[in-house]
Amino acid sequence: GADLCVLQGLRPDGAVRGLLPTALAAACGVGRPDLSFDARTVVFPLALPRTPATPYRWAAGHAAYDPAHPADSSAYRGGACRMYDVWSVGVDGGGLRNLTQNDAAEDTEPCWLPDGRVCFTSSRDNRLVQCGDWALVFGLFTCNADGSDVRAITQPQDTEFYPAMLDDGRILYTRWDYVMKAYNVIQVPWVVNPDGTRAQMAYGDWYRFSRGPIALQEARQIPGTRKLVATGAAHHNTCAGPVMVADMNLSRGGPEGLANLTPEIRYPETGALLDERADKARPDALDHPVAARGWYASPWPLSERLFLVSHSLEANDNADAYGLYLLDRHGNCELIRRLEGFSCYAPMPLRPRRMPRPPLRPR
Repeated sequence: GADLCVLQGLRPDGAVRGLLPTALAAACGVGRPDLSFDARTVVFPLALPRTPATPYRWAAGHAAYDPAHPADSSAYRGGACRMYDVWSVGVDGGGLRNLTQNDAAEDTEPCWLPDGRVCFTSSRDNRLVQCGDWALVFGLFTCNADGSDVRAITQPQDTEFYPAMLDDGRILYTRWDYVMKAYNVIQVPWVVNPDGTRAQMAYGDWYRFSRGPIALQEARQIPGTRKLVATGAAHHNTCAGPVMVADMNLSRGGPEGLANLTPEIRYPETGALLDERADKARPDALDHPVAARGWYASPWPLSERLFLVSHSLEANDNADAYGLYLLDRHGNCELIRRLEGFSCYAPMPLRPRRMPRPPLRPR
C-alpha cells in the first residue's frame, strides 16, 4: 500500500491527511509526484493492485518473462501491482483521474510543464537495455493534462529518469548512456526543450572523478542559481546515496563543480572502482569509513542552504526506514516526519511556486 500525503507543518507531530481513497491506498503503489504551478493539482505515478497477485518471475535474467508466452514477454510484469500509469488528483483529494491507461507499458515520474502539459517517462517503445534483456528502456514523453496527445520527445540509448523543470523552461533529466563516457560515470543530468529539440548534457563530463558517484539522480535546479541538487546514487541500487550539489558552470573536465553535502556517506556501489585520480592525495568520499547512517533520496531545494530530503538512519538501507528531514548545506539534519514500518519519500512544499513560471519554449 501507499498514499499521497499532506503534512501540516514541518514537525513530527503535524497532522497528516491522505489524498487517495482508503481502499486504493491500502493496496496500490505510488511514485514521485509533482505539484502544479498553482498548487491545486498533483500529477503522480500509481500502480493499481493486481488481482490476484502473481509471482515476480525471473528466467535467464529476464524480469519481464511470461512463462505462457516466452517468445513475447514485453507486457508481462509479475507482483502485487500492475505497471504504473500517470494519474492526477486535486490537493483536496477530489478529481482522481487516470491519464495514461496503458497496460502494455509503464508510465511514471511525471512533471508539469509551463503550458499545462505533463512530461513523463515511459517504456512505450518496448525496448530493453543494452547490457541485458532484464530491464525496460524508458524515454521522455509529453501529454495534455487530460492524458491526450501523447508525444515522444527523446530517443534514449538506455533509459532516462526523473524529468523536472528548469527556470528557463527546459526539462532537466538524468540520461543513462555509454557514449564517450568513462565506464563508471554513466548516468548524468541532461536538458531538452519540451518539443524534444536541443538535447544536451547539463553536467557530468568528467574523467578524473572516477571513484564516484556513478549516477546523479532526481536532480533539481536550486532556485535562482545555475546549480543542481541531486542524489549521488549507484547504477543498480534504489536511487539513494549522499546529497550532491553540481554547478552547471563548472561541468567539464573534473570534479571541481561537484560538492558532497553529506561526505560522511560513501558513494554506493563504488568499492571496486579503480582509482584513476590524477592527484591521489586529494581526498574524496571513498577515503571516509563506512558511516553508521543511511543514504539520502529525493532532495528538494528550498534555497542554496536548505533542502527537504528523505533519509534513512539505518546504514543497511532498510526500505522501511526513510523519513523526511530538513538538511542544511553543512550536513545538519532536522527531523520532519518518520513512520514506524513505513517510509516517506519525495517531499515538496504545498504552495504555489514563488519563482516566475518558466517561459514557454517551442513544442
